[in-house]
Amino acid sequence: MASVLIVDDEPIICGAVSRFLLRSDIGIDRVETALNGFEALDYLRLEPFDLVITDIQMGGMNGIELMEIIFSEHPDLPVIVISAHEDFQYAQQALRLGAHDYLIKPVESEHLCQIVGSLLQRRHMQKAREWESTIRHKYAFEQLITTKTVLLNEWLTDEADWEEEESKAVLDDLELSLPGPYFCVWSVEIDLDVAEEIRNTRFKVKDRRLLLFAALNLLEESLSNWEALSFYAQGGHLVTIFSVSEEEMRQWGGDELRQMHLIARTVYTNLTQYLRLKGSIGISHTERGISRIPKLYRETKEALESRKVANDSLPVYYIGDIERSADKLMHVWQKRLEGLVKDLRQCSEPHEAEIVTDELLAELEKLGMPEDRRASCLLQAAYCVYGLLDVRLDSHEEGRQVPEPQSIASAVTTRERLPEVRDYFRSAVEAVIRGHLQREHSTMKRAIEYLKRHYSNKGLKLQDVAREVHLSPNYFSYLFKKTTDKNLWDYLTELRMEEAKKLLLGSDLKRYEIAEMIGYEAPEHFSRVFKKFYGVSPADYRK
Repeated sequence: MASVLIVDDEPIICGAVSRFLLRSDIGIDRVETALNGFEALDYLRLEPFDLVITDIQMGGMNGIELMEIIFSEHPDLPVIVISAHEDFQYAQQALRLGAHDYLIKPVESEHLCQIVGSLLQRRHMQKAREWESTIRHKYAFEQLITTKTVLLNEWLTDEADWEEEESKAVLDDLELSLPGPYFCVWSVEIDLDVAEEIRNTRFKVKDRRLLLFAALNLLEESLSNWEALSFYAQGGHLVTIFSVSEEEMRQWGGDELRQMHLIARTVYTNLTQYLRLKGSIGISHTERGISRIPKLYRETKEALESRKVANDSLPVYYIGDIERSADKLMHVWQKRLEGLVKDLRQCSEPHEAEIVTDELLAELEKLGMPEDRRASCLLQAAYCVYGLLDVRLDSHEEGRQVPEPQSIASAVTTRERLPEVRDYFRSAVEAVIRGHLQREHSTMKRAIEYLKRHYSNKGLKLQDVAREVHLSPNYFSYLFKKTTDKNLWDYLTELRMEEAKKLLLGSDLKRYEIAEMIGYEAPEHFSRVFKKFYGVSPADYRK
């Protein structure tokens, strides 16, 4: 069933349209009426609606101004304009703002019923089609196999020994750039059978192609910060060729395997989280020379085959890795660090830093990691926390007091210096928590002060408050709800109602005067909101 909001400064018209829609057979079970734009916004901020029908010329806020706010706060909400103005300029402006139709008064009942019914039906079907239409638009599976992917596959699967110039010529012909001089290749196998089990459905051929193309797109987005080429390969899997510069190799200090493992696990997490896909990633050596790429591709296939023979459950497998048990532990540790990030986001008191630190070090000890890997795990965790510190604190004073993780590089190599490592983690985690809480508290304090100063403003918008604290409207809404456990409009209504109570009990002001003072255009609307909020009318409350 649908709900409709009618906005018109003529109560007779509001009542007539309301009664007609409720008696119609187009699935409308609730109709509210507002006499101006300010009342309409209050309704929209308190309850969801499926359609708005509005006049143009109204006192206080006209229909054009109302639509501007509606489409900024509720961009998917359809609007129909009904007006006595036949001026094309009004119609043009309304349609340009996104109105679905512009009707001239008087409107025939059957015509209005037809338009409203059709619009509500389209809105009802919209969400059902949303996923499929988005996927089909973004991942057009007809483009899954292109000339480029065919030629790249022929090059990768050719058993011949390629010369450097021959390999460069292949990429030049395809207008692709892989500057190198070092290269690493991945093979990404997607297990669509497991995906079917997760979704409890049987995929058609086109569904499998869509999922593969979605996976390819996600792979490309996940690697957007790297010089990499990803494409669809033979046998229903994906291939990525990494181009690694001399500078990157120097920065990695000969530990390119660990870098590739971290990137691959990020990709695997994204595939699991966003597409609910399981699979495996085979990683080759990192070698110099573009002519080595076909050979590196064969290594990825061998890595994945070895994984199947060993019945290994790791999502990422390296051709040169002979320490499978240690790799499993590293995978467990990587998962724990992902959990650490979530834990820190949920921490609300600085003293929790000691608890988080003790639990983290205890879990590492429990894993029984080899000593060389143990030191690497500690540094990895330190950089994880320090990265959060940098993101969350910016120039916060406490953030500058925490040194870079490199300062404990020597301490992590020996158990005798574990107290130093523990102190570093505790101070870094505490700084993350303190800085994050202080920033949130300061931001919400400024927002609430702004609301207390401006709650009587009839045209107050979400964007106004978000702009005041220099946040995007979406993030501000999330942060406000998280901090106050109320959405912005519930909080604003509460402020207005609290002030109304004071004025009703402590003054002789008339109802219309109180409504004006707390931000309501019409006293009738103020009375409806007050009764909805407290369960009694303003007059009864005053008695």
